[in-house]
Amino acid sequence: MNIRFLTIISLFAAQLAYANGNQDSVIVADMHLNTKGMQMCMPTYEVKKEDGYTGIPENTANKIMTCNLTKARKVLNLVTGIQSNGRCFCILDMNNNRDFSDDYCYRFRLSEDDIIDEFSKQPLVYDTGNGKKAALWIAPLFEWKDGTERDDISNLQCWINYGYTYECDINIGGKDYHIDIYPFGSKHYQYKINKTQKESKYVGTPARIGNVCLNVTDIDESQQACTINIRTINGTEDLPTVPNEGFKAPVFECKDIKGKPFSLEKERGKYVLIDFWGTWCNPCIAALPTLREIYEKYGKKIKIVSIATDLDSGHSVSHAIPTLKSVIKKHKMEWTNIHGGLTLEGPIIKKYMIESYPTSVLIDPDGVIVSMDSGTQGLKDVEKVIEKIFENDNNN
Repeated sequence: MNIRFLTIISLFAAQLAYANGNQDSVIVADMHLNTKGMQMCMPTYEVKKEDGYTGIPENTANKIMTCNLTKARKVLNLVTGIQSNGRCFCILDMNNNRDFSDDYCYRFRLSEDDIIDEFSKQPLVYDTGNGKKAALWIAPLFEWKDGTERDDISNLQCWINYGYTYECDINIGGKDYHIDIYPFGSKHYQYKINKTQKESKYVGTPARIGNVCLNVTDIDESQQACTINIRTINGTEDLPTVPNEGFKAPVFECKDIKGKPFSLEKERGKYVLIDFWGTWCNPCIAALPTLREIYEKYGKKIKIVSIATDLDSGHSVSHAIPTLKSVIKKHKMEWTNIHGGLTLEGPIIKKYMIESYPTSVLIDPDGVIVSMDSGTQGLKDVEKVIEKIFENDNNN
């Protein structure tokens, strides 16, 4: 179960601790816009009063809507409709003058496709707040409402697609690095390096490629530039503590549900598998048999720790939530079990910047994160890493 948006505030508070480490050098890199980036959509809402709008094409049915684009701090009005020849149209009031005649008209026909989104993006220019200008690249996207006939335009839900990415290329010590930067929400970003990472990292959180640690920090969309901190890693002791693969795992001390003290630092010298989960999370429950198999096969070689967290009062699920002790008993979770906190912002959760459940973290005997994956498939991928580790040990 993905709770990306539920923990966003705590994640970015936590990342600041990882953004202030030492670095060998700092560079400012140019970013190049790619408007074919990932989809990120904002819903539109129908405007009840149509007074004051002009320039709407002749049609047999139309609907005027509005969308609040928080990143640009602007409200966007748009109109959709269908003409007598069966062609549909959508116009975005890009200059916000309530006149659609001076704006680009997207034309399309109704389709059986689940989503109609083959539209070019337009730049919506806005003030960044520091006297500079930037642009939000937007286009309409239509999705059929569930269970409705696909021959009536009124059954189409309209969204505003503002997905785009920035790309930059740098060279460090004769080696090329390609970085994709994804705007996320109204003011945050994620990034990938050389398209090799399984998941993108939040800007301000380092990523490691070989012996090079790169940390993309300040993003300036108005100048299309970003700041990159570069650090060369010389051995395990030189690794910073970051909740990402290739870095030292954040240490913590607490008591398990039986009251027994637990210290991750004291587990050095052995592999540790941490499973972040919750009894409210169906994918977490579905992953427990795999975790049990790992325990039965590698329990003498790996310290397994399950850290459960509760949903706070501001969030809920549609099904009944079993108690922690009942799930532990039912699935024979005979390893170390820790209650991670009464909310999704518990101290250990913050340290590891957990945004999806379940999340599995495999730590090697030196305290370095070997693998970090989410979901039921993520745990199976970690299991493959474990199999490979001990297969290699047996061959040596």
